[in-house]
Amino acid sequence: MLGAVTIAAIGVAIWTRPYTVEVFRPDDGTLMARYRVQRNWRGEQVARGLQEWFLPAGACYRRQEVFGAILRDDELQGDRKAGAAVYPPHRPPDPPTADYVYWLRQDDIPVSTDLPSSSGELFSYP
Repeated sequence: MLGAVTIAAIGVAIWTRPYTVEVFRPDDGTLMARYRVQRNWRGEQVARGLQEWFLPAGACYRRQEVFGAILRDDELQGDRKAGAAVYPPHRPPDPPTADYVYWLRQDDIPVSTDLPSSSGELFSYP
């Protein structure tokens, strides 16, 4: 009985341990997002911690602590608890991509047509 309980506990610990999932762009295969997830009892991948989104050039342009959203179709969906989004210094894409502009608008960051992408200087949001 003790052996069965031990084996079951090890199995549950392995099943529910947090791990990282990387999502790549279908057109060119570059890293698009890195999610920290954990399986729930139904086997769904649930966000558990720091999530990151990347530009095609490889720079991380958005980080956010997210808990509770379910990873489906390479996106975090559903109810979530989320911390404030952080935009590390980066060079905006030229021209800005749809997913880049989506996150700026979602986080209420003003989107201008003169993003300093070609100046060569790093850019971060307040």
